[in-house]
Amino acid sequence: LSHRVSFRDEESLALANRFVPGLEARVSADPAFLLRPVEPPRPGSLLLICLRDWPGLEGGLEEIAWAVDSLCARSQLEPLFLPFQPRDREISLRAARLIKARVWEGELDVESLLGIMGQAGLCLGMRLHSLILAACLGVPGVGLIYDPKVAAFLRITGQEGLEVGRIQRDELLKLLDRTWGDREPRRRDLIACGEALQRRAKLDVQGILELAGEVGRAGKD
Repeated sequence: LSHRVSFRDEESLALANRFVPGLEARVSADPAFLLRPVEPPRPGSLLLICLRDWPGLEGGLEEIAWAVDSLCARSQLEPLFLPFQPRDREISLRAARLIKARVWEGELDVESLLGIMGQAGLCLGMRLHSLILAACLGVPGVGLIYDPKVAAFLRITGQEGLEVGRIQRDELLKLLDRTWGDREPRRRDLIACGEALQRRAKLDVQGILELAGEVGRAGKD
């Protein structure tokens, strides 16, 4: 039996309560909010695009590429496709070829990932943890929603997104434009939100350590 249960968002908790009525659980935050870069983030001119293969995305690649290219042409942002997992590389390459953009080729450990993302000005993220890490670093994001967990995170952080399978270039460009134009207030809001979520995640870690201590003491009795 679990001694401590937590969820990343209210939607997940509500779903769990449907299947386990009376479940004692709380809403916490993803432990990724406890990660911190070696060097302080320095917002730069990178527009990071983090895709994953998913049914319905293939038909939206041209829409994504057009919107990214249009924003970069008017903002001097530089697009960089950043595959979070090896299986993300092929879909990233297909999208990048449409606008002759770069795809990150190096190894991605946590330290290098935080370093790259800390230099971004904007993130177009489909992978949930691309949006989470961007928020940790105060980098505004636009989400490509393929799963309710992505929509839930965007709601928590006050950000916007479009559903995969319903991506229209003009609408996506409008979201990217608005997010980039409001980047400074959005950055401040994200930093404040990230600090609050970090505190939630710390409470979970403290709870686990306390529970481990109790189990250890019980084992000695």
